[in-house]
Amino acid sequence: MAAKLSIQLMMLVMLLFINQAFAENTKTSVAKPGCQDSCGNLTISYPFGIGENCSASKAMAMYCDNSSHSPKAFLLDKDSNNLEVLNISLEAGTISISYPITTGCTNTGNDLAHHQVRLALPLTFSNNDNRFTAMGCDNLALLSSTSKDSSQLEAGGCLSRCNRSLKKDNSCFGINCCQTKFPQSLTFVKPSLSNGSISSSGCNDGPRYAFIVDQKWFAKLKDIYIVQTMETVPAVLNWKPFGACQTFIELDPRKSATLCGENAVCTNQSLCSCREGYQGNPYLPNGCQDINECASDIPGSRASPPLKPPRGPPKAPLPKRAPNTLNMYHSKNSPPKSLPPALPGSSLKLNRCDHYCTNTPGSFNCSCQDGWVLVDKLKCVKPEVIYRDTKEVDPSGKKGKKGKKGKKGAIIATTATCAGVGVILIVTWYLYKETRRRYIRKLGVNLFKRNGGLLLHQLLSSRQENEETTKLFTSKELEMATDHYNKDRIVGQGGNRTVYKGMLTDGRIVAVKKSKIEDKSKIEQFINEVVALSQINHRNIVKLHGCCLETEVPLLVYEFIPNGTLMQYIHEDNEYFPLTWDVRLRVATEVAGALCHLHSAASIPIYHRDIKSTNILLDDKYRAKWQTLEL
Repeated sequence: MAAKLSIQLMMLVMLLFINQAFAENTKTSVAKPGCQDSCGNLTISYPFGIGENCSASKAMAMYCDNSSHSPKAFLLDKDSNNLEVLNISLEAGTISISYPITTGCTNTGNDLAHHQVRLALPLTFSNNDNRFTAMGCDNLALLSSTSKDSSQLEAGGCLSRCNRSLKKDNSCFGINCCQTKFPQSLTFVKPSLSNGSISSSGCNDGPRYAFIVDQKWFAKLKDIYIVQTMETVPAVLNWKPFGACQTFIELDPRKSATLCGENAVCTNQSLCSCREGYQGNPYLPNGCQDINECASDIPGSRASPPLKPPRGPPKAPLPKRAPNTLNMYHSKNSPPKSLPPALPGSSLKLNRCDHYCTNTPGSFNCSCQDGWVLVDKLKCVKPEVIYRDTKEVDPSGKKGKKGKKGKKGAIIATTATCAGVGVILIVTWYLYKETRRRYIRKLGVNLFKRNGGLLLHQLLSSRQENEETTKLFTSKELEMATDHYNKDRIVGQGGNRTVYKGMLTDGRIVAVKKSKIEDKSKIEQFINEVVALSQINHRNIVKLHGCCLETEVPLLVYEFIPNGTLMQYIHEDNEYFPLTWDVRLRVATEVAGALCHLHSAASIPIYHRDIKSTNILLDDKYRAKWQTLEL
């Protein structure tokens, strides 16, 4: 019986050791199970692997060269070129390799000209991380690639000019060194060198270099020209699964649902990534392992004693009124004694629990000792600290009546304040508009009086012999008619007057003349002339519709005459209206008739004394219209 019990105990111990070893191997290994996970200082992460059976595709298979003192890992391209692997990044989906430098005219006998690299998908040259770089004097470096029909074409290039008088610095902008980007997703690259100067040939200008290089590595060099002494430089390759993380093999007929393992997701970059709270290799079935946020780098080791539970108040007491904004949770039971407390500074800084931390899949939970309260899911606080300055919260964690009343009062106060501010703004806006309206109206009345409006109104009211009287337009009417005196409405300028084309509300097209009375003593004379002209109704005299005296400058409103002045047709040839002898006689007769009417037929004789071609207008039928009043 005792022997049987001993055998069972031994088997149980062996099983525990095997499970622990398997768990540790699963947690730490990033390679495919049963495959080599490192070569020298390089960690080989799946989907890459040593040998085809340990990688996701043939293009991602490596071999480890142990012939040297420090083992090195190599990739093989389609032309069996050895490309040393420097780094593998699962997060960025990149792999760094040593790219050979193409050289020419070095006089060493070891020039490497027209070196080509032909990658297999999913490997491509990264156009974001790399730059095609050329060095040398008058060095024209070209980068060739292949098109869809496998024919070679130029994918980029740059010219490195020569200036021996300039001291070499770490810049690479075309003098002694140049760089350029190249198209994305290139699998075949072949640099070539040639002489970029027409004044020299051959190798007269010295050695030439061309290479694809990791731009971040290149920018950190203290002396970029140290590259000329190297055989290779670091370059970055992209690798991404096809589809939504489905396969690494192009045209794979057996595409899986996903390459991502358990507790991993496919990102929008088409790369697998462990979920939050997990870490490891997302491309392995069980590669993403839970992060133990409660693990400590000190407790449990032989060098340090176990930590004791905290005593006294917390190191960072809560500010006053904190319970109003924090979520509070009470803990009546402490964690098991086997679980050590997690204190600030004792853990790996993956949790911020004050007292106890319990690890859960993908996360963690905090708890407190007996007599303490968990606040905001992290902090442990004595109850008296919470209840010291407020009575709104009772020990059960529920808000009392006073707390409800306080919250309701705050809402009412905020609403009342916002409503009050809104009312003040509306009243202020209304008062501003009303004050401005009154000011404009008062200003219009004052201008109307100053420009002789009362006299004109008196004269028009006393006259009863004519049914039609001169209309007094308001300033608002003429502003609307002329689109607020838009510059595009100007049809004539000269002297002290400007004429605008406008349209009244009844549809009539008018000409609004803005003039200036230089002598204020002539206001009465101007008003008398307006009254006199309003009585004239002759077909060869421009009709005066009315005026506006509410503006700084009096405005006259005439009928609109569309075809300009007679002066324009006298001095400029017009094929539509040639001034023949008959036309000239007709215009002269019409003008003479208009003058005769002003001198003899008008109730008050008007003598213009300024007869000239600019005052004679032509209407739509090219009839002469005499313009009478000039301010």
